[in-house]
Amino acid sequence: MSSPKYSKKSNGMQTEPARSFHTLRNTKIAIATSHALYYYRFATSLRALGVRFDSIVPASAAMYDGDIVLCTRKEAPTNLRVPVLYEDTSVKHPAVLCALMLQKIDRIPTNDTVIFGVDPGDRIGFSIFYGGREIGTSFHTSIDDLVGRMVDFMADIGVKKRIIRIGSGNMRLTKKISDRLRLQSCPSFELELVDEHGTTPKTHKLNRRGARDMHSARSIAQRSGRKPAELLHPVPS
Repeated sequence: MSSPKYSKKSNGMQTEPARSFHTLRNTKIAIATSHALYYYRFATSLRALGVRFDSIVPASAAMYDGDIVLCTRKEAPTNLRVPVLYEDTSVKHPAVLCALMLQKIDRIPTNDTVIFGVDPGDRIGFSIFYGGREIGTSFHTSIDDLVGRMVDFMADIGVKKRIIRIGSGNMRLTKKISDRLRLQSCPSFELELVDEHGTTPKTHKLNRRGARDMHSARSIAQRSGRKPAELLHPVPS
């Protein structure tokens, strides 16, 4: 079973389970593979999401009475009765895997909107909302790492609309993030500048490293912003 307090650190980035991962909490998920590497990858991602899962042998996957099965193409039974994701998704970021599972089990239509919330600062807070649900949150100390995360997610998830909402509290850094996005080859997106007033929590419970930044990014993602002339630029389609 999984541990809901799993966290991951690498390249100046830390992630934590998002509050709204409860959208998968009642979802019955099974990992059905005897391949140790793929099992490890799937299990690590599910633990990062804070959701529980079943471990079953591939032969019993056809009779699984859950919502979705994670397995390899080679091991997957031909008569599966539930949706399936294969081993190529095991290397995706946990938030991407979450979005793909929600699509597969029809919790979110593929033509829905993905919204990125960004709180610029020394530690850049980042939040991902998909179909009105937060599916990922992290903080970054590198603009390149942040932009790379957004570009990868946009490439991995086919959605109708993509909105990037950036806080207005540090315009110098906001402009740098905007300029860096302009240089990337990624699907088209809308850029909005959001007033950060009131997005920073005052509680001492969020004093731990990065928590305050991620909370602010979550608030920014849920606020409508304006399309500022100083940040507008043509983006690839």
